[in-house]
Amino acid sequence: RLIKSLRILRLVRLAKVEGFWADMMKQVNSEEFATMAGLVLRVFSILVCSHWIACAWYGQTLLDGEGETNWARENLRDLDHLSAGMAIAYKYMTSLHWTLTQFTPASMEVTAKNLRERLMSICVLLFGLITFTSLISRISNAMSHLQTLNSANFMRQHKLREWLRENSVSMNLVARVWACVKETSKQNRR
Repeated sequence: RLIKSLRILRLVRLAKVEGFWADMMKQVNSEEFATMAGLVLRVFSILVCSHWIACAWYGQTLLDGEGETNWARENLRDLDHLSAGMAIAYKYMTSLHWTLTQFTPASMEVTAKNLRERLMSICVLLFGLITFTSLISRISNAMSHLQTLNSANFMRQHKLREWLRENSVSMNLVARVWACVKETSKQNRR
């Protein structure tokens, strides 16, 4: 019961972080920064999901009996030369590597060796297919949005440059106008 209560508290904390993130994004005046921050948050959430899946992928091997084969027994045999900490790190990194290959069109020597592992592989592949395609779609949309913002800014500067030239504005005033434009652009990016 205590462990279940602690898990619920983690979910509450996650909801608080989401609320904090939403409040923070309301304070941001730069669309570019908000778009980039959203991308970073999405990639971070994929990494967190990958961590959980990697832990589950390794954790399921602990459920097997002595005589049963699993991916860990097949692929992690020769770790005696490593210290205990390094062996655990290697096992985790192998699990994380396996997880990331499920999200991307990559391959790895670790494969399912029993029915439970095969079922988990299929579930993770489906989850990866949905999340990875969604992530790629959102990244593409965000990059298009950033490109549109930069294009609009470029067009405004181009029109200003033409107007200054057509109206024969003095070089001293042109330099002051561009200094003001650069300073305004810096402030808007923050």
